Amino acid sequence: MKTQQQWIEQREAQVIEQRAFLNGEYTAAVDETTLEVVNPATDEIIANIARCKSADVDLAVEYAKRAFKKGEWSKALQHTENLY
Repeated sequence: MKTQQQWIEQREAQVIEQRAFLNGEYTAAVDETTLEVVNPATDEIIANIARCKSADVDLAVEYAKRAFKKGEWSKALQHTENLY
């Protein structure tokens, strides 16, 4: 069993990515706002992450559509349509 100090050291060694992952890369939210992530046990702020909103979702969906149309997914779909 880990000691409290070992848990603290493990937490401090971890890196929380603070940006959103869109189109294969990390990026800030469209409006560059962030959201505090709070440890509920201590009320300590452990990170400030990208606060993604509808504009970020729209962008992610657009990237996904583009990737689908030009990538392996669209070819796989065409193949399955021929099976039926």
